[in-house]
Amino acid sequence: MKVVVTDADKASGLAIIRSLGKQGLQIIAASSNKRAIGFYSKYTTERLVYPLPTKNRSAFTKWILDMANECKYDALIPVTDEFIVGTMEYRDEFEKKIMLLMPENVSIMTALDKLQTIRLAEELNIPAPRTYFFKNHEELQNTISVVQFPAVLKGRYSVYIDSKGQIRKSRVFSYIYNQEELIREYRSAIEKEDMPIIQEFVKGRGQGFLCLADKGNIVASFMHRRVREINPLGSGSSCAESIELNPLLKEYAGNLLKKMNWHGVAMVEFKIEDLTNKPKIMEVNGRFWNSLPLAVKAGVDFPSLYWNLFNRKGIYNIDNYKVDIQCRFLEGEFIHLLHVLKGRPKNWRGYYPKRWETIKNVFNFWSRNTYCYNQCFDDLLPGIADIFYFPPRTIKTAINKFLIKKKES
Repeated sequence: MKVVVTDADKASGLAIIRSLGKQGLQIIAASSNKRAIGFYSKYTTERLVYPLPTKNRSAFTKWILDMANECKYDALIPVTDEFIVGTMEYRDEFEKKIMLLMPENVSIMTALDKLQTIRLAEELNIPAPRTYFFKNHEELQNTISVVQFPAVLKGRYSVYIDSKGQIRKSRVFSYIYNQEELIREYRSAIEKEDMPIIQEFVKGRGQGFLCLADKGNIVASFMHRRVREINPLGSGSSCAESIELNPLLKEYAGNLLKKMNWHGVAMVEFKIEDLTNKPKIMEVNGRFWNSLPLAVKAGVDFPSLYWNLFNRKGIYNIDNYKVDIQCRFLEGEFIHLLHVLKGRPKNWRGYYPKRWETIKNVFNFWSRNTYCYNQCFDDLLPGIADIFYFPPRTIKTAINKFLIKKKES
């Protein structure tokens, strides 16, 4: 069968290409990036370049419909939220021509809406951070006294469609320390049509419960902890480690996904609070995650299980895997290092890595049971391309995040 895997420039896309390629499927790698690392995989038989959905939605829509109408391919696996949202509206028409491997639209919309996810968790008595939503600036000013600081301002939707019908990825995320900052940042978010929510700041350690669900029932489970984050203040991991399953987190995630009637992969994110050592649910990512290669290395081949699920092959409670396996995202590691070298931000109350310790960890390539997201010996070229391309991107990130902001301040 010919299977199109999108977002071949991402570690998750490459992991899917490799896993399904090993199953003997004919892999067509697709990306908006002409230099996507997945294009170099030995498992890739054809390459497709599509318009970036967040840049030109009409061109993207035309591309996906034309691809379906050509009837050249048997299945499509959307990888990122942007591609998923761009496909949802035309799902019925699309599925007449090609098999579409993604959860139901109503479940996806619940996962994309962080407020709805938290409210659903509260209904199920799953511990969650206090979360506030204000309909407008006036409502915020009238009830701002209920917000405790520090707090976190973040976009309500991971990806949304703006008033002009364009797909947008939320860029709102900041730590707030007083009422004046909150009013200023809230107004800025509203002006960008990025509806924000305000959450209690949870000081703790991030853990992810990663799973595959069959119509709300979990059939495969995996857990990891974040060893290092790309941004030490909070972001995706640059280094993650497999850990033993936590039965309580599995119970919480299972209850939530059952209520959502989830069908597919999901990462349910928790924070383990330092003070109480108890978990609080943060959000649900209803898609493949960037640290997917770690799960595969540890023994839970989610891409192959995902393919089997949608092709009605039996999957039976897979939760046995290797623990203490680490996997590193090299580009993320160097961005993490840049953050640490810049120093601890003013007012930051959480843990912040030390410079010398971080330097030693980032440049340690000799630890046992440690792998890389994109580099592997049985498929060399994607990893080589990644190493060749990411230094320019890292330099650009350094200029944008550090030098330009420093001059502006």
